[in-house]
Amino acid sequence: MIGTASARHNAVLKSIGVDEIVDYTQGLFEDKVQDVDAVMDTVGGDTASRSLKTLKKGGTFSTVAGRVDPALCAAAAVTCIAGGGPPGPGNAPPLNEASEGELLRQVGALAAAGKSVVHVDKDFPLERAADAQDFNREGHTQAR
Repeated sequence: MIGTASARHNAVLKSIGVDEIVDYTQGLFEDKVQDVDAVMDTVGGDTASRSLKTLKKGGTFSTVAGRVDPALCAAAAVTCIAGGGPPGPGNAPPLNEASEGELLRQVGALAAAGKSVVHVDKDFPLERAADAQDFNREGHTQAR
């Protein structure tokens, strides 16, 4: 498994099973990672679009942080499984609802087997959801 993060997060990535770490502060990750089978995006935006360049033809892209333009997926010859926010302007509709459900089952199986671990850095009450998003965007998140 390959993960991207700044160097200060190396220990966290290793602790969750990442074999190869790409420090995105040292250049473009898409220049260092090529021909992968699948990408799970948790950032969205430009990072999601750039991630398509790392996939081999026929690969699978999934995101929990928005949606990618279906035309970009088609141009990259990859399957994009939508997640994240609801469809709307700039937010393409889900491309494959059945595949999204299957992906969630696979993630659940990995979690049940102890192969996928979620770290919670800080709790926010629902009324402070915007603060939680800001905390994440500022790059302050870190496993305890």
